[in-house]
Amino acid sequence: MTINYNDYYGTALNINVTDGSYRYRAIKGEHTLTLYYSLDVHAEVPVGATCTFQGETYTLIDAVNLKKHHNRSFEYTLIMHSQQYKLGKYKL
Repeated sequence: MTINYNDYYGTALNINVTDGSYRYRAIKGEHTLTLYYSLDVHAEVPVGATCTFQGETYTLIDAVNLKKHHNRSFEYTLIMHSQQYKLGKYKL
């Protein structure tokens, strides 16, 4: 899975997600992509990072949940939201 984010270099982070990762979609509800993965180095994923999964683009809205077990063992939890989340702020 590739997570893209904009910085001076147009960085992309390639990760191998665990089997516990999932996508949640509900009718008239939220559409989220929850990714669980671990790395042996710290990799900062900024708010606003995007990921495309099965033709739908998901955006990281909140900060990454990080657990440090050791100097070379980091577990990450990313909850990414679809474009519908942004539309929920507005009323017509």
